[in-house]
Amino acid sequence: IQELLKEDSKGKVFDLRGGSLLSGTSAAKAVCTLSTQADRLFEDAANKLNLVALEGFLLKLRKASETQLFSFNSVADTGDYSLAMPGESKSTQESRGVLHLFRLGEGMLRIVRNKTRPLLHMMRAWSIVAPHLMMAACHKERHVSQKAVSQKA
Repeated sequence: IQELLKEDSKGKVFDLRGGSLLSGTSAAKAVCTLSTQADRLFEDAANKLNLVALEGFLLKLRKASETQLFSFNSVADTGDYSLAMPGESKSTQESRGVLHLFRLGEGMLRIVRNKTRPLLHMMRAWSIVAPHLMMAACHKERHVSQKAVSQKA
């Protein structure tokens, strides 16, 4: 974390008091940095990976999304609504998360909008993502099914 903070703040060193504890400000910066790096990871995957790597990435992301949406520990079964859409929390503890389905949809949109990607890449990516979007469109939770069919191109 200290390396990420150092990299993000252009060389400024943050004091990790006690060896492993972050101050509130440093913790906030660390979370922000990690969030930015996660966003960059998905952007770069959609824009820069070759066909074989892109297919592998999308397959793993689809599998993670299937597990998240259709496992026995799904939101409806457990009553844990911490996976609500960003900005919309249904949990009594006000916890929020991002469904992998959102990342999958955003990634597919990036692939489609990328003018330098060959058509074959788009077709192969779509063949991986489309069946999952169809399954998610039939999900019992409204915000999940809505997201599966409302990706804007």
